[in-house]
Amino acid sequence: MKPGKEGLDVEPGGKPPPVLEKLELSSELEDAESRTTSRGQKEPCQSMLQLLKRHPLSLCGPPVVLFCLVVALCVFGLTFAIDAKIETQKKLAHHVARDTADALVLQLNVVSGAALTLAAFVKRDPDWNRLQAEFIPVAQEVFRQAAESSSYDLAELQYIPFGKISTSYSEVNPRNVSTDLFRPDRLERTQVYQTLEMGSMTINGPLPLTVGGRQALIARYPVFIEDVDEDEDWNNPNNQTRPLGCTDRCYNATTRTKFWGFTSAFFYAASILSGEDQRLQKLANDGYVYRLSTIDNSNNKEQLIVEKGFDGKSTAQVRVEVPGADWQLSIHTYEIEETEDMRDGLIAMIVIVALILSGLLLLLLVSHRKAALLLEEQLVTNKVLEQTNNRLRETKCVLEEEKQQREALLGRQYDLIACFEQRSGRHRYSARGSESQLSSSLSGSLADKQQATLGRIAAMRRAIDEDRSQAPHPNDDIRTFELLGEGTFGKVHRGLWRQTVVAIKIILLPANMSGAEKREKMVVWEAAISSSLSHPNIVQTYTYSIKPVKESRDRTRVSLEDKELGSAVVFPEEPPRANAQGSLLHKSSDGTSSSGGGAIHSFEVQLVLEYCDKGCLRDALDQGVFLDPNGLNYPAILDSAEDIARAMLHLHCNNVLHLDLKTRN
Repeated sequence: MKPGKEGLDVEPGGKPPPVLEKLELSSELEDAESRTTSRGQKEPCQSMLQLLKRHPLSLCGPPVVLFCLVVALCVFGLTFAIDAKIETQKKLAHHVARDTADALVLQLNVVSGAALTLAAFVKRDPDWNRLQAEFIPVAQEVFRQAAESSSYDLAELQYIPFGKISTSYSEVNPRNVSTDLFRPDRLERTQVYQTLEMGSMTINGPLPLTVGGRQALIARYPVFIEDVDEDEDWNNPNNQTRPLGCTDRCYNATTRTKFWGFTSAFFYAASILSGEDQRLQKLANDGYVYRLSTIDNSNNKEQLIVEKGFDGKSTAQVRVEVPGADWQLSIHTYEIEETEDMRDGLIAMIVIVALILSGLLLLLLVSHRKAALLLEEQLVTNKVLEQTNNRLRETKCVLEEEKQQREALLGRQYDLIACFEQRSGRHRYSARGSESQLSSSLSGSLADKQQATLGRIAAMRRAIDEDRSQAPHPNDDIRTFELLGEGTFGKVHRGLWRQTVVAIKIILLPANMSGAEKREKMVVWEAAISSSLSHPNIVQTYTYSIKPVKESRDRTRVSLEDKELGSAVVFPEEPPRANAQGSLLHKSSDGTSSSGGGAIHSFEVQLVLEYCDKGCLRDALDQGVFLDPNGLNYPAILDSAEDIARAMLHLHCNNVLHLDLKTRN
């Protein structure tokens, strides 16, 4: 004994214990299942790779073209859309900057209107004494109107005749100022000369005020009086016809126009400098960063006024049309950067979607190719099956022919046996009496059997037709044509009876065949029942006949001409009987008995039936009669089933059982 698996002992060369066999079998099954699973997972991939190797252009070409087209068109469309969006954002930013600049200019013009109001009083009456007398009430009214119409606080109003500040008014920081603006040490001297040269309103600043230290904007307006002399002083002791550095602009001898001085208005710029101005706040609320600055055209130097979040990137720049100054507003929106950043992500998404679509198309093409190959294989298989079926049908036909030949041979053999038995019986009767008596009894029993069969048929016909008063009609006008079908017990021909197309069923009953009594009984019942039953759903039997077939002396079968044709069998005056030799005797036309030239070999039964030219139910099913484009034709199926049920009901009501109901019948 040697140790085996799992600590069990196994004899050398012996059979392992059942436990080991089960373990080994389970492991083999698990290995087989794992191999099958791995093979099932690898087979689709391997088949796909094989198809790709066989048809690389037709399978890979369309997905590649689709990928390129999708990427090219989508990237082009995306680029166009993003560029259009960026351009729209730039245009929108420019419009917003332009509107903001115009709003600022409009508000500054409203504030600078205070200086224009003072200038209007000067032009109406430039006399200095009257101007001084009216200045305080006029200034107070201007302050009130500015508070109502402007969002900027007015700080101070000034009369500056001949460039010297002589009178000022302020509600917050009142002061007495006497300063010559044309002095060389004045910071705003250049701006003063610029205002004088322009001859129109200028706004300078923002500049820090002397009092309070707040930043303010200064609006100055130069006033010129026409049609005066050069030495006109308008009762002002500070008369300067030509201030220091002033050119012919101070007095024009041709037009006799003299410079009277300036009217100025100071207003605080705190809201602008802090970004609290409502125009600038609207920019911030709309998502823009901005920078407002002044540009010195002499040195092209930019001076910051206010900015918020501005990092040097500018989407739109506009010039603020401030009178006598060059302001610039620059704004920028980060939506443009976001849009440009979105471009890269969308392009990556387009590439991924194009890859997915190309992969799906590749799978579709591979599946279509596999389906085409499977279809070709199926067509080849169907062709092989069709050829096989044809050969099977041919073989079946050959077998049927052989069967018929064997049946015919068997029939001839039975005939020979019967003939041999009859002859041997007669020989033994002449030689030995005991043997002759035995043969005679056998022949007599056969004749009695045939007589009994004919008697049963006549009895059944008489029972069915006992109430019929009409005499039978002759049947000698039956004509038989081509063979329609053939069964176990007979054949069916197409025929003509009384100028009507009919079906003639011919059944041959051997007189000496084993089991003949059963077949004779079936034929008797079929002949009797079918000719007596009448129903629209049962094939009608018009008439029938029974002919005895006997063996002639020259070994040929002779069918006796029967005179018993019609709807009932009419026998001769005396029924057939057996003679001493065992053959059936018939009465001849002259009233004498004879053996008819030979023994009766069999009986031929002819049934004249209604001809049904549409075939049987089996043929209708094979031809698809009960099918329509939508499937089964249920009304036709139900009608046919109802007809069959009615026929069976009629048979059952007449105590008849069919016993062979099928689609062929």
